[in-house]
Parts: sequence; structure tokens; C-alpha cells
Amino acid sequence: MQKIDQVGEKYEDRLKKSPAQDGNQILLNTLEEFTNAGGWYLDLQTMIFEALGNMIYKIYGIEDMIDKDVEYTKFLFDYIVIEDRTKIEQIKMRLLSGDSPQVFTHNIIKQDTGEIRPLTSIAYSVFDRNENVIAFRGITMFADESRYDKLARSGISVSGPEQQFDNKDGE
Repeated sequence: MQKIDQVGEKYEDRLKKSPAQDGNQILLNTLEEFTNAGGWYLDLQTMIFEALGNMIYKIYGIEDMIDKDVEYTKFLFDYIVIEDRTKIEQIKMRLLSGDSPQVFTHNIIKQDTGEIRPLTSIAYSVFDRNENVIAFRGITMFADESRYDKLARSGISVSGPEQQFDNKDGE
């Protein structure tokens, strides 16, 4: 199990304490544009997503929602194709148990165009000081084989029936 945060603070709160906040935001925006990947944080107490930049809004086609709350239920029932909703819930349960990270592909309905697009995501459990899962954080990008291969080569286990969800074989 890989833990990326054992502090109850949110990413944005830590950035506010940093004197390099403006520079960090510029780097984050550049990284998002360069990779077409967007970062997110799901607070399990409120079940509201927070974007760690603006690219995640572009990926889902909800740029009109920038700076607005996106609830988990809206994400699950409006943005995820029906066939992948159970998969997302299974991943959520694994993350709740601390089985982290999870790498998966899923299809969305891009809200601005209605187009169905495959995405690849990596999600991590976020723990408090008492080892309780309090949130999830992750990165989502448009799926293509080379990016998925890069995640696999990074040392994160993405194979095996309990962790790999690949739309190619219908699982």
C-alpha cells in the first residue's frame, strides 16, 4: 500500500502556506496543459470534488463549472457512462479500504459535446494521522496506450484482475 499523504491538510491549504504559491500554480497550469492531465481531490466528508487546476474541467467538458462544487453523485450519474458506474464504485470501495493506488480506465460523457471519451486515472487514498481514509486524490487524463504504459512502467502495479480495468476486454 502506497500512502501519499498522512496529514489531514488539504493540498490547497498547504499551498496557501507556501511563499511559492504563485509559482506553484503557474507550474501546475503548465503541467496540465503539457500533459492534458488534471488533478483532483475528493473530500469523503462532503463528497465534493476539488480541482487542483483547470484541466480537469476541460477533460469533462464542464469549464462553466470552474470554481463551483462538483458533488460525487453528479460525477457518477451525469459524467460516467452507465456501463462504468459499477466499476467506479468498486474502485471507491478499494480506496476506502486503503488499497491504493488504483489505476483504471473508464468512459465519460463529455458534458460540452456529448462525446464519449475514454479516460485513464490513478487514484490514491489520503489518510489522517490515525490511518483513517479521509479523502481520495488523483490524476485523470485522456486515455491512450502510451500514457497507460507510462503509468505501468512507473513501478505502480496495474496488472491483475483486482486492479486493472481495461475497456478493451470489457471488464
